[in-house]
Amino acid sequence: MCCCSRKLEEVQEMVRYNNIDMICMDSTHLVTSLTHETQEWIQLFGKLLHEMAKDSLHAMQSKLDRFSDDLITDPGDLEDLKSVLQVCRLVVVIVVALVVLGYFFIN
Repeated sequence: MCCCSRKLEEVQEMVRYNNIDMICMDSTHLVTSLTHETQEWIQLFGKLLHEMAKDSLHAMQSKLDRFSDDLITDPGDLEDLKSVLQVCRLVVVIVVALVVLGYFFIN
C-alpha cells in the first residue's frame, strides 16, 4: 500500500508539459489516467488485504471457540490437565498474534 501511495504521489508530481525542440508534449491525459489506475490498484489491494485479514480472524475465532469447548471439561487425570494447559498455551499464542496483527493494521 505504501509503495502504491508513493507511486501515486510521483505520478501526480510529473511534469505535464514538455518542450522538445519545436514539439510541445502534453502529458496531462497520461498523468490523469495513471492517477486513476493507481487509485484503483490501491482500492483493490485494500479490499484484498481486508478479505485476507477477515478470513484469518474468522479462522482464529473458530479455533478459539474450539478451545473454549475443550476448556469447559474438567481435567480428570494428568493427561486431561496437560491437554487443558496445552489449550491455554495455544490461546495465549493466538491472542498475542491478534494483538501484533492489530498493531500492524492500525499503524
